[in-house]
Amino acid sequence: MKQWYSIRRQLLITMLSLVIALLATLTYMHIRSQQAFLAKELAYRETLMREKTIQRGQSLSDNLAHQVAIELAVFNLSKIYELMHTAVKDEQELAYCLLIDADRMVYFHTQQPELEYETLSTKEAIFAVAQEQQTQQTLERNGEEIVEFIAPIKISIEQWGVLRLGFSMAKVTAEIAHSRQETEEQIRGMVITSVITAMIFLLFGFIIVFMISTKISKPLIELTHSARELANGNFSTQIHVQIGYQNEVSVLATAFADMAKNLEFSYKQLEQYNKAYERFVPRQFLSLLAKQSVLDINLGDQVEREMTVLFSDIRDFTALSETMKPQENFDFINAYLSRMEPIVGKHHGLIDKYIGDAIMALFPTNADDAVRGSIAMLKVLFEYNQERQQAGLLPIYIGIGLNTGPLMLGTIGSETRMDSTVISDAVNLASRVEGLTKIYGTALLITEQTHLKLAEPLEYHIRVIDVVKVKGKSEEVTIYEVYDADSPATMALKEQTRDDFEEGFVLYHWEEFNDARPFFERVLQVNKNDKAAQFYLKRCKYFQKYGVPYDGNDCLK
Repeated sequence: MKQWYSIRRQLLITMLSLVIALLATLTYMHIRSQQAFLAKELAYRETLMREKTIQRGQSLSDNLAHQVAIELAVFNLSKIYELMHTAVKDEQELAYCLLIDADRMVYFHTQQPELEYETLSTKEAIFAVAQEQQTQQTLERNGEEIVEFIAPIKISIEQWGVLRLGFSMAKVTAEIAHSRQETEEQIRGMVITSVITAMIFLLFGFIIVFMISTKISKPLIELTHSARELANGNFSTQIHVQIGYQNEVSVLATAFADMAKNLEFSYKQLEQYNKAYERFVPRQFLSLLAKQSVLDINLGDQVEREMTVLFSDIRDFTALSETMKPQENFDFINAYLSRMEPIVGKHHGLIDKYIGDAIMALFPTNADDAVRGSIAMLKVLFEYNQERQQAGLLPIYIGIGLNTGPLMLGTIGSETRMDSTVISDAVNLASRVEGLTKIYGTALLITEQTHLKLAEPLEYHIRVIDVVKVKGKSEEVTIYEVYDADSPATMALKEQTRDDFEEGFVLYHWEEFNDARPFFERVLQVNKNDKAAQFYLKRCKYFQKYGVPYDGNDCLK
């Protein structure tokens, strides 16, 4: 019996705490929202009162300035005097009217008549006579805010002087203070009302929680807790239901414990299956086909969209593999690929297939992912080569080609044996571009389509390499080198010689080989290891000697 009351008391405290927290949060949010609303309303009223006063002052300034200009044209000063004093008398917020000529001499001053026919030298007067259009300035006199409207007085096209009307903002300030006081009183009343309402709800909540807590038993609480743990994937949860006799609750607890064990076994087995499937069918592949699991894939499922295709290949791998035993070959390839695959995934790509030592990957999001991923792969390769050299092994080098274009991704085969594949000219072009890295001695080449799809091309270090033709295609493709993964020294040399290289490139493709040679020679004087410049210089010499047997563009075969 003692334990029963303990559970009820704990449940009561917990639920009441939640109710109190909820009520406190709702009350606080309500008060804050009302405070914000009233503050916004007060600011709006303040702005509105000021705008109305300024609009009224502007209108009066326009009308009075027009009448003064008319009377001044006939030099009817008495009429002007009457107009100004009448305006001050009729408009309670108008503190004064002041008429001065261009030399700042006062003709009329309703508030300080002793200044009439005196020349003012105050900065306000100097500012006023300098105005050629209607304007206003804010002044402070005797602790009172004054908004002064300045209206230029022109006779014919010449500016005679200005009319200055000073509007007192005392009434507006008083109204704002009164509104603020009313707002504060409303907030205090609202807080009191909200607190009283919250206390009433808390009282009702206490009664309801007390009634519910007396009807709940410990076994059901334990089972509920275990069910929640099980639903959250915690299959190791233990069910502690101690009942001195057999009843429906004890039977339910036993069945629940058996179910938890079976679910844990099934879940672990399913998790192992999923991990095994993901080695062959990447989760990104399922997402692109809008499938939840490999079980949902059917023969012929396909999707067409634009992606960036990556091809990479280890240079001279055949010669390298001949120096190793079969097991060493597999160990080497797996060590290399295990370093490259995480980089592709980290940059939102997926491995489509491994072709021996070659990698074909897809980047469905954007071209920048592919370029950044390729740069990261080359940097990881540099670290891997350092490990190999420390172990007494030769470094390896790879070439990467990127191309962006529409492609079809889907499943082919039969009902009993399926495989995923990609069908597109973009794939073939990416593979051909990767092959060009050997010719130009570069690590990373991209096509013009990929270059155009880069969101921030200036983020990378890029130079044009060649314009080539694809076998079987009539259009030419511009190829670019991205050398962000080069050593800092090499990258600096390529940046230093990029203008000369690209100038020579243009002259070369105009078949101005004699003019192109000096540019490539200057590149090699600075960067003697620039294989692309070496290749172009060799071409220029050859074509100068033997002529151009074709249109000057390579064909990607």
